[in-house]
Amino acid sequence: MSDAFANFDYATRIFLLNMGTLFLLGNIILLQFPLYYAARCCNKTRLGKKVQNYYGPSQFWGTPIDFVNSSYVELSFACLMNCYTLEWQGGSSVYGMYINNIYMFVSCLIVVGYPIWLYFFLKEHYFEFHLPYFANKYENAYGDIKLYDERDAIWIPILYLLRRLALAAICVCLLNYPTF
Repeated sequence: MSDAFANFDYATRIFLLNMGTLFLLGNIILLQFPLYYAARCCNKTRLGKKVQNYYGPSQFWGTPIDFVNSSYVELSFACLMNCYTLEWQGGSSVYGMYINNIYMFVSCLIVVGYPIWLYFFLKEHYFEFHLPYFANKYENAYGDIKLYDERDAIWIPILYLLRRLALAAICVCLLNYPTF
């Protein structure tokens, strides 16, 4: 590994450390789901209704989609970097390494599965993009695609993600070169 790359401090084989703050932000988003469902159970109270109205429109699925779109290159890089340096023996904490690798494999499923899901989702719901209810929930997935665009415009967000995945893969492939 080159000295320049070592300065980035991605030389660890621990996926959660390579993710940095993405791990915290992802868990904060995941913790909002139980909060929403707890508010649904208590929807007779004023606070329950307020929490439910606040989280309802964006939580399913605007916030998770926006998180994956925004952090796709970092998530891809962390997954590829740790697939490259994968180990199951973690010195003093074997269980910690198991948990780390489970998070990595789940994140790899997100990195690989999200563009595939996005393609089929955009293809299936293309004619619903203009509906206000649909746009409120899923606009983060399709962005600026409008109905007057050609149907092939659904490839724009997918190519955006694949370009970011290619950038992360190139960075990992250049890991051992001294100029990187």
